[in-house]
Amino acid sequence: MDDIRLISSFSTPITPTGIYTTLTIFTTMPTKSIKLSEETYRELVELAGKLQAELKKPVSIEEAIKYLLKRKISDLAGSWDVSDEEVREIKESLSKGWRTWKSA
Repeated sequence: MDDIRLISSFSTPITPTGIYTTLTIFTTMPTKSIKLSEETYRELVELAGKLQAELKKPVSIEEAIKYLLKRKISDLAGSWDVSDEEVREIKESLSKGWRTWKSA
C-alpha cells in the first residue's frame, strides 16, 4: 500500500440535513528514493526556484531534474562569455594538443 497516493478527495452535500457524498481518487505512483549531497540538493532547489520564476507556476525538485535531463549540449550555445584572450589561449592549447597527437 506504500505506492498508493491520494490524488483528490472532496465532499458535497446532497441534502439540506447534512448528508454528504464523498469522492476520493487514488492512483498508484511508484517512487524511488535517491541520496543527494546538501550542495546538490541546494542547487536543485535553486534551479526549481528559477524555473518557477520563469514559468510562473510551482516547480518541484522532480520537475527540475526532468528539465536538466531534457537539455542538450546545443542549449548551452552562447552561454559562455569568453574574452579574446581566452579564445586565443584555447586555440593555442588545441593546436598544441593536435601537434602532440599527430607526432605520436
